[in-house]
Amino acid sequence: MKRFLLRLLLIGSCPLILGLGQDVQPRQSDPVAEESPKPEARQILELDPTKPLPITGWWTNGKQTLHVDLSGAYIIYDGPNPYVSKQLERGRWHRQNYATFWLEPYVSPREPRRRVPLSIWENTLQIRIGPLEPMRMLGSEPDSIEGRLAGLWTGTPGTLELYQNMHYVFTAANVTASPRQPVVIVGHSGSWRVHDDRLVLIPDSSAIDNITMKVESSQVQQAQEIEDVIRLRSIQGTLEQVRLPGRPARLARPTPMPENARTPPRQRGSGPGRHE
Repeated sequence: MKRFLLRLLLIGSCPLILGLGQDVQPRQSDPVAEESPKPEARQILELDPTKPLPITGWWTNGKQTLHVDLSGAYIIYDGPNPYVSKQLERGRWHRQNYATFWLEPYVSPREPRRRVPLSIWENTLQIRIGPLEPMRMLGSEPDSIEGRLAGLWTGTPGTLELYQNMHYVFTAANVTASPRQPVVIVGHSGSWRVHDDRLVLIPDSSAIDNITMKVESSQVQQAQEIEDVIRLRSIQGTLEQVRLPGRPARLARPTPMPENARTPPRQRGSGPGRHE
């Protein structure tokens, strides 16, 4: 009787033992499981709090350009060339710390200031302004023909000052009255533009026609370097850019002239060139 009960006990426990054996079998890996994406081979470097990097200067993303001036003002341009691009925004800025500065636009009604974080991406300092693409810092002003022409020019016709705010002042050289021309213009001022290879002076006075000068560029050997030299040619003669000691001519920029400093010409007469 005892043997009979023992056999029944063993037979009834077999399914349980088999079931437990099936549960403890190791699960095989899913052959179609997706692999996790690999991180990009780029490295983000942290800014050094003990060595704040300068933020004044020029920034661009190829579509917009930001100029952060030492005076505390800033301008955002809708394009890579600040001389011909529309100004999207003007305002003032201030720096909070080594990794952040703020932009406060000059608008009415007043808008909240915007936080601008600094970061280093692939060894390049960059910033992000709102929805705009990240901007990287430039070593100097964006290169343009307007930037190379801005400065002081002298020659046979007289002296021409091309300001970065696109205003100019022309002063004639050795102008004297004569019986044939009893009234002459000793100078005039206005705005200037560049069209193709022509510099166009647009006087403030309607008594003077627009003045066009041809922009001529040539290369000159200086020591061991080849330097580009630009001249302005008109029917009155040639103007050459004044060079400051130790600095290239295209960096010789006069301070922008205030609006109330411009004096309109008195009479119609000759200038450094004529409209063509």
